[in-house]
Amino acid sequence: MGEKNLECRLHVGEVCFRLVFTSPSQARFFNKYYQGFISNQEPDITIHVKVIGKGESTSLPNSIIMSKTVEGDSFNFHSGLITGTLDRESRTCKIEVKEALFKRIRIFEHFLFQTYYTLIAQNPAGEENFLAHSCSVQREGAGYLFSGPPESGKSTIAGISAPLATVLGDEIAIVKKEDSRYFVGATPFRGDFRESVNMQAPLKAVFLIVHGKENEIRKISKIEFVTRFVREVIYPGTLLSTERKEDFTRMIQFCTDISENVPFYELRFLPDQRFWSEIDNLNLKNMEE
Repeated sequence: MGEKNLECRLHVGEVCFRLVFTSPSQARFFNKYYQGFISNQEPDITIHVKVIGKGESTSLPNSIIMSKTVEGDSFNFHSGLITGTLDRESRTCKIEVKEALFKRIRIFEHFLFQTYYTLIAQNPAGEENFLAHSCSVQREGAGYLFSGPPESGKSTIAGISAPLATVLGDEIAIVKKEDSRYFVGATPFRGDFRESVNMQAPLKAVFLIVHGKENEIRKISKIEFVTRFVREVIYPGTLLSTERKEDFTRMIQFCTDISENVPFYELRFLPDQRFWSEIDNLNLKNMEE
């Protein structure tokens, strides 16, 4: 059987993951699930995936990011949900994954988040790339980030914005700095909105979103913005990192730099397209000033 039938090449920002499974059905599932982000480029890392614990009943956490242990080149997420080794020189990773985890693939994606951070950490410019819980939208050439916790309305904003703009994603966005400018980019890590487009756009504004009784944009202090936005930034640990204090410091520095370079607001919104009129009015006001 050809290995092509066993693989999924996944495009995440500027890097490519090559996931190699032991079963064609597993590869087909991943290729279908991540449709729109499948790549033909040479992989930056090859991940050999072996599914174990078939038929077992396993209790699943809401997150595995902070429950990882590391010993040498080996890692263990949440007491064996995912175990593996990373060979940085050959850019090869071998993992064993409990079958139950694929029933909540968005938890498995936490492993992919750390794989992404592992790859970009090898490039000094990657230190300014972060993943964030956000809906990302490109409208009239400008990128907008709508960030908030679960149930804050990210997928709602994606759905009602689709007729007016290009939706890059409704769950996880890449925010990166290039030549002193911030950009927002799509990722394959999606929520309920499945029609996202794999592209990036210059970041024009960040909105911290809240369901409201009317559409309203409110200015907030830099301290409030950093305090709230940092909660939505995905912890930037690599597969083998254990320096949590240093990583948290980087998160704060990133959010602070965003606040100094990109306009930020709180958006209270109703579940209809009229909040875009508030954003258009804000843009017009800023141009006049």
